[in-house]
Amino acid sequence: MSDLKTRPANKVFIDNSALEPRDFSRLAEWQLNNPDPRQQYRHKFVDLLGGVNTAYIDEGEGNPTVFVHGATESSYIYRNIMPFVEKYGRVVAMDNLGHGLTDKSDTDDIFFDSYKLFEAFMDKLELTNVTLVIQDWGSVIGLYYASRHPDRVRGICMSEALCAPAYPILDIELAKQNPSKSAALDHYFRFRSEEGERLVFEENGMLERVWTMHTHKQLSNRIVDVVRAPFIKPKDRKPLLEWPRAVGLGGDRPAIDQAMIKMNEWMTSTEVPILDLYSFPGCVTTELDVKWRAERCKNHEAAFIGIGNHFTQEDCTEFFGRALAEWYRRNLAADKTVWPTGARSAVEAVGAFGCAVVGGNIEAALSIIHPECEWIYRGSDAIPFSGTYKGPQGVAEYLMKFNQACEILSFVPDITPNGDTIILTAKEHNRFRHSGEELLLEVIQIYKIKNGQIIHFQEFIDTSAMAAMFA
Repeated sequence: MSDLKTRPANKVFIDNSALEPRDFSRLAEWQLNNPDPRQQYRHKFVDLLGGVNTAYIDEGEGNPTVFVHGATESSYIYRNIMPFVEKYGRVVAMDNLGHGLTDKSDTDDIFFDSYKLFEAFMDKLELTNVTLVIQDWGSVIGLYYASRHPDRVRGICMSEALCAPAYPILDIELAKQNPSKSAALDHYFRFRSEEGERLVFEENGMLERVWTMHTHKQLSNRIVDVVRAPFIKPKDRKPLLEWPRAVGLGGDRPAIDQAMIKMNEWMTSTEVPILDLYSFPGCVTTELDVKWRAERCKNHEAAFIGIGNHFTQEDCTEFFGRALAEWYRRNLAADKTVWPTGARSAVEAVGAFGCAVVGGNIEAALSIIHPECEWIYRGSDAIPFSGTYKGPQGVAEYLMKFNQACEILSFVPDITPNGDTIILTAKEHNRFRHSGEELLLEVIQIYKIKNGQIIHFQEFIDTSAMAAMFA
């Protein structure tokens, strides 16, 4: 028998499974910081350079923001970034040569052939007043294009850019003294060897090893499958071998080195606004690289976007998008009072809508209603706000009718998210303005979300009890 003085403990574990407001916030944060795997934009196709069938995305109107991807990627990598600047104009993204849905290629001159295709694309679509969002080899394509067509470019946003001070790599011994640059040199030399050919063609190593290592997050299989898709067949992987081989080492790629020198000269002399995004630990871009550019570029801003590696579009989705949108609003937007896109997740969309309605900010609430929204409140004609309403104008009509008829005294929700669908159950306490009577109801609301906006709503209640209040 123990000498300790004790009392029996409760042996029943309390399982608090219901969501609380703090859980709601954490769930919204989780959804915001994990990339959506879906491609919400439809591809178009155009033949360029005498028959290269080229895939691209082109939506909206106004000054275009053109997103340029790098090696192993496609326009898909910007799927969660483009919505942040949709309010400000046109969004355009091309799949580079041999990538995404664009035709395959066995070129040995991957950079200049890719650049020629991009330049032909810009000419074909007659794109001017362009803001370029660039990363990896897409930064070389984009900055080189800007140096050759400065009259067409009005802004640059870059992340993990292959530019000064790290590129071109003219002094190998100097680069070896920098630990991060030394690791890059090992990578480039490996892909110049027979080992590189084995890694690419036999093991698909650029995707299965290099791409995975350079993404901080553990991405879903749905995302990884899209990245793999263009390179399933070994014969389609030639660009994945040629990109790392295109980097000049000690001056042995003089044409590409000269292109990089030309783009760096433009970057450090232009008056065009430049946004320099960086993460930690990063890969190509360190904070010292950003500091170097900040001291030399005339209209330079920097933004730290969180924990990420090379593919910050996946690692830092929310912070990347908001940094881009806010910079664009301040520097390039025709109307600087237009705020960047708000709610991005289904949970946040519903929460933002509810907060706006409760706070009496109907304009903010309607901004979360999709133009094609169908808003359904079923019930007899005795209920003055029953019916089906369409779009923001219809929802405004519904809210006005409801407010004229009822005052909500309390609303206690419990929220169950399921992808783009939110199921909200609540206890709702109403007071009816014409009679002063009160009614307590069990409510079920179903919201469906598209691109951060409510596209479908339906409410289920005891409609007979509701109708009786208006009899």
